[in-house]
Amino acid sequence: MTCFPLRCLALALALGSGSGSSGPGGPGLEQIAPARATASAPRVCTSLASSGIGLLRLAASHERSEAESRAIKPLLRLAGRAPLREGWWIDGWYYRNYSHQNSLLEGVVRVQREHHGRLNLASLRASSILGQGLLLGPDGRELTAADLPGLPCSSATVGDLIDVQWVRRRVVRFRLHQGTYPYAAASSFRTLCDLLVFNYPELLDRHSDPGHLVERSSGTDRWSLRCLDGVVALARTTATRQVQDLGIVQSISHAQQVARQATGRRRVHFAPHPLLSPVLPLWGSADLYSKRRLRTLVAKTSSRRAQAEQAARALRASELSPAFAAALESIDWAEVFNLPDSSSRQRLLFLKIKGLRLSGWDLSNGRRGCPHCADSGAAGGSTLHIVWDCPSARHLWAKVRSWWAALGLWPGATPAADQDFLSAVFSLRLPCTPPRVWAVASLSQSQATDETPEGPFPILQATWRQLVLETFVVIIGWRHSRYDPARAWSDAQAAAVHATSCQRVLATLARRRADDAHVPPAHVRLLSELQATFQRDSPDEIPLAPPAAADVHVLFFDGGSRGNPGPGGAGACVVRVDGQDGTAALVWSAAMSKAHRSTTNNQAEYHGLLAGLRAAAAHQWPNLEVVGDSAMILRQMRDYRPPRNAKLLRLYTQARRLADQLAVRHWTHHVRAHNKMADLLANLAMDTRTSSQVTHPTARSGHADLRAHLSNDLSPWLVDSVDRRAGLHVLR
Repeated sequence: MTCFPLRCLALALALGSGSGSSGPGGPGLEQIAPARATASAPRVCTSLASSGIGLLRLAASHERSEAESRAIKPLLRLAGRAPLREGWWIDGWYYRNYSHQNSLLEGVVRVQREHHGRLNLASLRASSILGQGLLLGPDGRELTAADLPGLPCSSATVGDLIDVQWVRRRVVRFRLHQGTYPYAAASSFRTLCDLLVFNYPELLDRHSDPGHLVERSSGTDRWSLRCLDGVVALARTTATRQVQDLGIVQSISHAQQVARQATGRRRVHFAPHPLLSPVLPLWGSADLYSKRRLRTLVAKTSSRRAQAEQAARALRASELSPAFAAALESIDWAEVFNLPDSSSRQRLLFLKIKGLRLSGWDLSNGRRGCPHCADSGAAGGSTLHIVWDCPSARHLWAKVRSWWAALGLWPGATPAADQDFLSAVFSLRLPCTPPRVWAVASLSQSQATDETPEGPFPILQATWRQLVLETFVVIIGWRHSRYDPARAWSDAQAAAVHATSCQRVLATLARRRADDAHVPPAHVRLLSELQATFQRDSPDEIPLAPPAAADVHVLFFDGGSRGNPGPGGAGACVVRVDGQDGTAALVWSAAMSKAHRSTTNNQAEYHGLLAGLRAAAAHQWPNLEVVGDSAMILRQMRDYRPPRNAKLLRLYTQARRLADQLAVRHWTHHVRAHNKMADLLANLAMDTRTSSQVTHPTARSGHADLRAHLSNDLSPWLVDSVDRRAGLHVLR
């Protein structure tokens, strides 16, 4: 199937949420989430038509041609007029034999498959009976409620009103969904049954269980879905008729991943299904999503519903704080998606803040509220309280404000200054250039302004944006740490994590600007001076980790080759994080030379991982977690995906065996800037072409200098581990 247009994807996510006011296709049609990343819609759609997707599907895909209308018209005159030998009642079921209309029905099927492809029966069951041209009535026009007196079909779907079961070729049986005989509307019921078959004769050709999940890839297994209490479970029936329950699935891709793990096959591909797919076509034509009508409908509907939801969200934000609402409104969604110098974690969190989608559930107390404030009540779960009004958040924002107050911004604690500071935080924009910024870098205003027309404001704006985004990240991490009292951060620990995190992002920003030839040297010097001014009170030691039940050992690995392939080297080191006081210390490091000219980067990375795993196995270090900067190798190890290359496969097999033996708890990816210790060890091996392995503390050259980078490498892991231990992955 061809790819969705981008707007269709955004609309599909929004329609899957099933929230909003009623529309012509059911509740939720007139509202839409404005962006893909902010639409936290559930992936399980238990009532497809009620979310308005039936309207989109039918209006976009079912456009009857003249040939199809001509083929169906002779059949429509026969609706509800079957003689006794062709239609009969048994135990509440209406049996209907369509053998006498065989030639006419085959003509309709031939025309429909030529124009639309094969019919998706699951989509037909989830579609509304009336409207959007789903059914043509006996007179050849669109079916209305007046054609079916006595039946509650004005807002019902086909699956909600009628049970349809295939009996044998050209024979099907129908029953009201409630299982009762339609005493008052038997004639209307027979007419509706005939209209369903005459409009869609493929109902006669095959039996389709509503829970059946069609596998498009080759396979002998049968897959089925069961919906229980709003969740969908996947089951597998093997060729030997053994049934296996594979657990809860949330989407088609998730079901395919679970099926691959259960069967051991590299490829399992399922067709869309109403329980798992936000948008499901009525017809299976390959060019469905490239039709002009679909593109037009998606554009109009998405724009209309985006405006409605934006107005509702602005109203909720203004009820919390007018200044808060105005600040969020001033920054556009597209601007958030393209925030320069920001990480995906920072962008995702700010998108949740802008969409008022932060989870306010307090896991420690089992209610909506704030874990920092016992008396906050349900108001403690609002987005504004979580990131601004909470005393813990206020503590961190006071530190950020003190840094900029030294430069002349927001002096004093006046209400006007407080409002300006709030607006600057949630709009991610500085109001102006700080008055005393020139004295910090020993620059004259004319000197800095002459180099670029806008002066140093872009550098100051980038610095402010990074400080605000990283403060949001630490606030959420502090909140999650409170869910387990044994691992909760103290005020001092949170302040240390905040200072270290801000120092890290500002150092990365300064490094990027120094490498940019378009940034004037005076502005780079200004940024470095600002970094030193802001972080003058940062701790020399790394922040204390939240206390754990036992010591945690963190393995850092890296590798590389000069030339790829070429002479290479690998490095690995292990850090022990004490479970009582949270202090961290290097315990082991190694630099391995792989000087053969055929060494590749990936081979060197695997050698570094293997060295660390072998050392962990030899020393019996418990609670091992692995950190590296190779996303490919971490993905292969975490997801049990062996590489195809024969040399890498041998290394993967050895590493996989050791990792399973050591029961590695987690595989974490860090960018190269936060994997300095292993990177220095790998470069040491490539420079000296010798291998070395030491235990710490040590005075050996090349190994003793690693302590200076311990805080830089370990701080991101400390922040990530808080969310992981709390069982939350909202920022990952």
